[in-house]
Amino acid sequence: MLAAVLVPMGNVLNMEVRDDHIFFAFGLPAYSLMAASAIGLAVTKSGSSHLSFLRSRTLRFIGTISYALYLFHGFVYLCFLHFFQPTWIMSLAALCCAVGLS
Repeated sequence: MLAAVLVPMGNVLNMEVRDDHIFFAFGLPAYSLMAASAIGLAVTKSGSSHLSFLRSRTLRFIGTISYALYLFHGFVYLCFLHFFQPTWIMSLAALCCAVGLS
């Protein structure tokens, strides 16, 4: 269901996700449910060997810079949207730039 909502949106059709009413009706609640499920799973099964990937060095690094990433990502994406055409390559470049600034 989530793929059916998210595939036709965003940079696939050169459309801003925030302008799509389908995303707000179905995509945003689906993201929220997935995030809540992931957090609930991590809390209830915290010592499990199946979740050992959550203790990886890479994820700990992202956790360390997550607040700075949160602060910078919006500004970086707005700059990229203002100066470049919204393609998946530019989205990837904006993501790399935001992580680098964090």
